Amino acid sequence: MRHPPPTPQRTRPLRHWLRAAAAALLMLAVGSTSFAAPTTLPDPPGLVGGYSKSLLTPESQGYGLPGFVWQNVVPNALADYFTYQPLTNANAVLAGFPSTCGRLPGDATSTEDCYIITAQRFRQGLSVLGGPGLVDANGAPFGPGNPNVLHQPLTEVYGYGTGPNNAPAAGPFAATGAHHWPAMTLKGTKGRPVRVAWNNELPNQIIPGFDATVDCAEALYCYPYNRLVTHVHGAHTGPESDGWTRGWFTPGFNITGTVGQPSTAVFPGPFNGGTPMSQTYQGWISTSAAVATNAYQYGPEGTYYYPMDQEASTIWYHDHAMGVTHLNTNMGLAGFFPITDDNEKCMQGISTPLCTGAAPSPAAAKILPTSPFEYGYALQDRIFDTNGQFAMPDSKVIHPLDVGTCSPVKPTVLGCSHTPLFMYSTPTVAANPLNSDPGHLIPYVAAPQSWPTG
Repeated sequence: MRHPPPTPQRTRPLRHWLRAAAAALLMLAVGSTSFAAPTTLPDPPGLVGGYSKSLLTPESQGYGLPGFVWQNVVPNALADYFTYQPLTNANAVLAGFPSTCGRLPGDATSTEDCYIITAQRFRQGLSVLGGPGLVDANGAPFGPGNPNVLHQPLTEVYGYGTGPNNAPAAGPFAATGAHHWPAMTLKGTKGRPVRVAWNNELPNQIIPGFDATVDCAEALYCYPYNRLVTHVHGAHTGPESDGWTRGWFTPGFNITGTVGQPSTAVFPGPFNGGTPMSQTYQGWISTSAAVATNAYQYGPEGTYYYPMDQEASTIWYHDHAMGVTHLNTNMGLAGFFPITDDNEKCMQGISTPLCTGAAPSPAAAKILPTSPFEYGYALQDRIFDTNGQFAMPDSKVIHPLDVGTCSPVKPTVLGCSHTPLFMYSTPTVAANPLNSDPGHLIPYVAAPQSWPTG
């Protein structure tokens, strides 16, 4: 979908002085005093089912305790050491992009920036750029040598990344590139289109918080588990490059969301005044330049095209696959995508056609910061279990007035009159190992039981 450009009078000060959207990590540092015991995420009263997890508390990281000192180094998402560089013209053409791609200033005749960015699973210390990172309930950092953790010493994360051809210009990732959590930054310039080949190398495994009963459209039981499609939130782009929720794909594009998949649901009102309606959802569309019959031929398979016809703003990129967006972004699939333009450059003291200094054009006036005085950070919550792994609350949800009487037994709901909508699993399919899920209760707006559940 297209998102309208931000209103300059309202967004520009916030953008330039805060630069916050959604893809950086702020970790709590280790204190010098005692550590609180882990907490447990309980099941709702009256229910059991193995949903409880032993969790690390903020106090276990030293936060709020006497002697607390911030020790972990958080990356500046706008710094050169944390920003992808475009492919050179030679590497872009070799990869299947058009000859318009290149890296300035070396490829002086190039008119577009092109990237290959891949999502992977890996283990990473959460110190990011220095410091102890996440510590266990005894104050010992997770990682090799931790005597308190027998398995999985580092946190398993998902992250976007690249190899050396798109690596940052400087810093610890310059020589080889890296896959990282939080994800590194893409930068755009108004008037210079961007092409990104989004690749998927995620394993087909269940991740924390997985729920097979949510709406995953044609992906029954939300399977495969490694579905991915990247959406640039706030970008002007066409539907083929938008990253629609049903445009997902697995590694190698072996399985994809159905192209132009129409909904099988015909919903009655009140959404549209009582008239039944159906909805057509955009699915996966091939954009490979190697397929002569494709309507869109943007580069190697999976390439999205962003025309960069919008003014300076801070937007961001993230996974958008139906039913697992919240899980994949929690695991780390999100990053900054700031856009600059001539107007911003003038305010940074950089001469552009808008501020040449020759009458009647005004001269550039440096009233906004530039590197290294421009910073980009974001605040996000994360929950970790006592092994240093991500956890998400996955308890069954029941209205307080139904506690003790509500029995989530499919396909009927007993004693759950205050808990509006029951979503339960569809009949077992052989391809899906989660064939015994009893369903759970979701506090959505009440709807007729005859409505489809997914």
